[in-house]
Amino acid sequence: MFTSHAQIGQIALNVSVLGFDVSLKCELKMERSPEITLPSTHSLDVQPRSAKPRYHDRAVLVDLTHIYTRAQHEGLWIDDVQLYHQLTRDGDELLGVFAYLVIRPDQQEKVESLRRIGYQVSPRVVQPRSDNSETRKDIDTWLISDASLYAPFVKTLVVVSSDSDYAYPLRKLKQELNKRIEVIYFSEQSLSSELRFVADKCTPITALPGVCKPRLPSRKPEK
Repeated sequence: MFTSHAQIGQIALNVSVLGFDVSLKCELKMERSPEITLPSTHSLDVQPRSAKPRYHDRAVLVDLTHIYTRAQHEGLWIDDVQLYHQLTRDGDELLGVFAYLVIRPDQQEKVESLRRIGYQVSPRVVQPRSDNSETRKDIDTWLISDASLYAPFVKTLVVVSSDSDYAYPLRKLKQELNKRIEVIYFSEQSLSSELRFVADKCTPITALPGVCKPRLPSRKPEK
């Protein structure tokens, strides 16, 4: 890269300054713009977007709020670490294990704990009311909206829930996109017939080793 100057002419001027005659000669030069030379190794590699997207084996979507609630009713608690290991133990190529739950503002540590395990968490924060009850917001729409986004990129959708609200949207994804649907439910009593009908495979969460454990009775402080 270099800069050169080329003389293109002279102009002679005779002017009078404060009664004195002054002769001026002006030399006109033109500066050529720098030349830019690209390295020989530089090239613009523009590739068209691949027409075939990358497919994964499965996407797993876990309605943790539903599972926690059902477990509490049965006197059990869910081991989040064992649940994650059971959901990922087959060695399939996963798009991800996505968890959905409702939390209070003071439960952010629960979200961070799940993320450290490996879950991709979508928490919905609710504010406690003045009467100490909670505003329970439905997160079903979050889960099924994400399922619709992930469906084109996976062969199988795995939904961990017994909620019958998922039956219709999962049936549409199965019919329209030819997806395999697997459901991991809490108990036979909680699994709706609609969800059972749409699923290609149903597995009780209690059949997953180490996931459901007895809830220890809380100790009352001694008087």
